[in-house]
Amino acid sequence: MYMKYSSGNKTKGKDRYTYKHGMARTRFYRCWMRMRRRCSEVNDVSYKYYGGRGITVCDRWQDFQNFYADMFSTYSDVLSIDRIDNDGNYEPNNCRWATNAEQSYNKRSTHQITYNGVTKSLPEWAEEKGLKVSTLWNRLFKYKWPVADALNPVARRLNKTKKV
Repeated sequence: MYMKYSSGNKTKGKDRYTYKHGMARTRFYRCWMRMRRRCSEVNDVSYKYYGGRGITVCDRWQDFQNFYADMFSTYSDVLSIDRIDNDGNYEPNNCRWATNAEQSYNKRSTHQITYNGVTKSLPEWAEEKGLKVSTLWNRLFKYKWPVADALNPVARRLNKTKKV
């Protein structure tokens, strides 16, 4: 994938090397660049949410070739990079490509609920159980239902005064 070539120019007594991989103008490359920038450049608009919180990019992924080797096989233009552990670093065992919906479940502000040893976000549980997110939220946080009761659909009451 990479070809290393020297431009023939000397800069400060050292050969100036350029790596050519043919991906500099691709969305995949821009994802890599943005990931590194938001974790390391204090002037980046997103730095406070990433580098400012101590989130870093692993040493291996400082080299685009390694990032490519680890992540390109599962890449798609409709997905973006997502950290599985939202407080963890960008590294091979903590990253995946995810849809916008999947990423919305994995935010610091999203409530995580554990039921029968399985932890999922509130929207994921609502979808799985066939409930509206607002219904599940109300049951848990407004009415203070136990998790087991909140996740189980409740049969609607019949109006017994209804005339036939």
